[in-house]
Amino acid sequence: MEAFIKESKRSIKHAMENNKLIIFVGSGVSTNSGLPSWWSLVAKLAEAIGVETAGLNQDDYLKIPQYYYNARGHKEYYDLINKVFNMSVKSNPIHSKLIEMKPVHFITTNYDELIKDSAREKRNIL
Repeated sequence: MEAFIKESKRSIKHAMENNKLIIFVGSGVSTNSGLPSWWSLVAKLAEAIGVETAGLNQDDYLKIPQYYYNARGHKEYYDLINKVFNMSVKSNPIHSKLIEMKPVHFITTNYDELIKDSAREKRNIL
């Protein structure tokens, strides 16, 4: 494992130095700012429609939001999403560190603007 970490660091440094770094960012980065992870969001949807999450696999988790939408409809789906995300949050040190790495691109599944907020704070406007 140590060799893997060392090689990963070398590859990242090389990409940074050659202006080729691309960073993939998932919801875990924003959980440090108080937003829910994908898994906890899906768990809320599952609970609301009576689906037990114990023993579910990744494919099941991908289907649950659609099940909720089909069962409850557009309005209830978006009402729940708005309720979950209706909070004031700020970017965290992880966002700042990612911006400092000066990637060429970010690829993200995130639903928030915290990476952009951090870039604006550091004047690396995205």
